[in-house]
Amino acid sequence: MIQGDAASRTGPRTLAAALRDRDDDSLGALLIARPDLARPIPVDMTQLASRVGDPASVRRVVDSLDCLHLAVLSAMTGRDHPVTIEVVQDDVAAEPDAVARAVTALGQLALVWGPSSSLRVTRAVHQVLGPLDSGESVGHSMQVPALAGPRAELAAVDAAAAGAAFEVVRQVETVLDAWALEPPAVLRSGGVGVRDVRAVGARLDVSEEQAGFLVELTAVTRLVARAGDVRDDVWLPSAAAHGWPDRSVADRWAELAGRWLSSARAMSLVAERDERGRPTNALAPGLENPSAGAVRALTMRALASARPQRLAEDAVVAWVAWHRPRRTPLRDPLVRRTLTEARWLGVTGLGVMATAGADLLLGRDPAPALEPLLPRPVATVLLQADLTAVAPGPLQRDLALALALLADVESRGGATVYRFSASSLRRAFDAGWPADQVHAFLAAHSSTPVPQPLTYLVDDVARRHGRLRVGSTRVYLRSDDVAEIDALVADRALAGLQLQRVAPTVLVARATSDVVLERLRDRGHSPVAEVPDGSPHRTSPPRRLVRASGGLPQPPRLSLTAEEARSVVAAVRAGDEAAALRPGPRTGRATALDTLAVLREAAQNATSVWLSYVDRAGTLSERVVDPLTVDAGWLTGHDHRSDRTRSFALHRIRSVAPLMALGPPDT
Repeated sequence: MIQGDAASRTGPRTLAAALRDRDDDSLGALLIARPDLARPIPVDMTQLASRVGDPASVRRVVDSLDCLHLAVLSAMTGRDHPVTIEVVQDDVAAEPDAVARAVTALGQLALVWGPSSSLRVTRAVHQVLGPLDSGESVGHSMQVPALAGPRAELAAVDAAAAGAAFEVVRQVETVLDAWALEPPAVLRSGGVGVRDVRAVGARLDVSEEQAGFLVELTAVTRLVARAGDVRDDVWLPSAAAHGWPDRSVADRWAELAGRWLSSARAMSLVAERDERGRPTNALAPGLENPSAGAVRALTMRALASARPQRLAEDAVVAWVAWHRPRRTPLRDPLVRRTLTEARWLGVTGLGVMATAGADLLLGRDPAPALEPLLPRPVATVLLQADLTAVAPGPLQRDLALALALLADVESRGGATVYRFSASSLRRAFDAGWPADQVHAFLAAHSSTPVPQPLTYLVDDVARRHGRLRVGSTRVYLRSDDVAEIDALVADRALAGLQLQRVAPTVLVARATSDVVLERLRDRGHSPVAEVPDGSPHRTSPPRRLVRASGGLPQPPRLSLTAEEARSVVAAVRAGDEAAALRPGPRTGRATALDTLAVLREAAQNATSVWLSYVDRAGTLSERVVDPLTVDAGWLTGHDHRSDRTRSFALHRIRSVAPLMALGPPDT
């Protein structure tokens, strides 16, 4: 029970007294379970009790209760207080021992207080659980829904998950490479446009829904950031993305999956319509939702507890609903979407949590389980006579980047198929590759002889590439081939460029060089831009990188470590001690000289003082301090509340009183 059999039948008269009677470990557990109570640190137990009973805080913790605990709490709110544990056990259709354990848990959360013979519910619980809500658990069984399904072979599960894990790492790398070259603009709302998300989907050959998830995943892993330029505010790879490709696949996957698990972003809302009927953009601010992280964690717990059984989606939804009956608007869609995202990420395989996913959930390194199952990068491709190259596995990064310049991806799957064309080869020539370098690259990385049609295509594109030159006078065109100049002048489709011959091999145009290049390529020509000295202008786009750390604005951390909880408990206890040492009422008002005299005397005699102090935030607190020095408007001394030496501005001290020597602080 809450207070145990030794407690009096009436128990403490107030919630503050009940909290004061707890030991430090119990108070620390309360703060860890309800971290909002600790920020900012309460000045004493009375203020802590006030926060415990705050309706907003109570609502947060009530929303996290499962059906059994909610039913017990609802039953207690429907009775006149105090009530006995026996009455509660009679009112709830569950095993008496289960009800007793639930009452104890509710007491640890400070929703209920008092001994088992005199139980009371925190006043705010009545406000949070209104008459309609008090029966909210009706219709739910008091027993946790069973999680059962056919057993799966873990080796097959891990193999399928490893393939998905490798793929998601490659997809994120592709997004970073694409956005380094062509960064999408930041919308006025702060997100990224639907068109840019669709472009990601087309590049990766995935659905728009999965593309939006990948964009969000890249951001929560802090691999992209806003450039912040007023004239050119775009999304760019962050400083953290610079060394991303150099890390192992298992290491990169662990970071992606770990950030996903801990994220409070409701990624499933991307592309959904808001209350005004407008679609929600990826990376838009405001997608943080506390229930998203809680539901994601519960869904993963369900899969982990049932492993290696393959669970039906509806069974997982029902299990999570039992554990979070009050979180109804987004809960069920979030569970279903979490199962989908876990499959995309490779946390699960064949509907079962993989070994690497289970390791990650338990805080263990997933690399030993994942690394042996990942495909090894290959250094060769199979060139075919139909102008395609087949990559039988993941390519080494340098090879993949070079091949992406020379050819276009035609299909992905177990093997990636690249297709060579005149436009793709021209892209490499525009970037400065000469024909002999292209031939050497193909020969070095092909597991078979280079097909003759591909050799002819490379030579043909190289021969035509650069014969026609475009520069700016405003813009001129020149070619050593007079026949080609004649063909341009005669081509009616180019009349809009207003070409004029100024020499047998030179034309000028009134359009810009970008327009001229585009129109000529549309007509099947292979022009190349040149700089004023006549050398080709290389058009390989520069890769951009933002120096910021990246990611989306992070919500403040709410969780509390055990060490932090112990510090808060010590501060609250010190505040209670200072309140107990508060001197009685005085006649008259102490002057600044009186304050200085008391502080200097205490410093000289190594005794303690009681302070009433107002900090910069305007919070009034009572403290016990051992003065060390008083100088230049500041008191320096050992503060019993924070258990450290600190300084106090003299003008913020409201009142001071000497205390008997308390001895040196514990060390």
